[in-house]
Amino acid sequence: MGNGYAVWLVGYNSSRSQRITIAGNTIERVTHDAIQIGSTDDLLIEGNEITDVRSQGCGDHSDAIQWIEGRGVTIRGNHVHHNVHGFMVNGHGTTVRAAGRFENNLVHDISGGIAFNLYNVDGLAVVSNTVWATGTTAVRLRDTDTNPTVMRATVRNNIFEEYDSQCDSTGCVTAQDHNLFASSSDRVASDLAASNPRFAPDYELSSDSAAIDAGATTDAPTL
Repeated sequence: MGNGYAVWLVGYNSSRSQRITIAGNTIERVTHDAIQIGSTDDLLIEGNEITDVRSQGCGDHSDAIQWIEGRGVTIRGNHVHHNVHGFMVNGHGTTVRAAGRFENNLVHDISGGIAFNLYNVDGLAVVSNTVWATGTTAVRLRDTDTNPTVMRATVRNNIFEEYDSQCDSTGCVTAQDHNLFASSSDRVASDLAASNPRFAPDYELSSDSAAIDAGATTDAPTL
């Protein structure tokens, strides 16, 4: 708890941070992004609970995790809830955001409208996440005119309230299948029919959920 970022990762003296793990923490009621990533490679953020992040001053820094720059970033098994925003990937002055992975995260009750706001990440994988109660858009996948990078992305085995795939400049190349959306104009034939996943308490799936045994074995979680 407190003012400012809980964790701020940046390279030192033009170098790059490497092989860092942030795991098993509770971060709540901070006034900037809970975790901000810059100049950091081979990073694992796993099993953290991040809640009640609110921005005060210094622009809009109210993300659970903001990834500005870094390669080989894995964000896995985190519980993000009752925040303004969830995850933001949007570099400032750089295109070094490659080979990222969002896996098995539970994100819900996001008041700012977008839980996964993902821009210009080459080699991105978004697999086995549950993203719900996000106001407008659970996930936005974009390739923008600002620092454009081809958005080669995998979107598989997710439960999304709403999914928005936009290609603005160089074009998105997306492997997308076996996702369940409450509603989405971007659903493809290999996704599940748009339906309510029928959650039991605490976002477990009820026995009659259409998502049970409906995912692809490719990218299924090992744990």
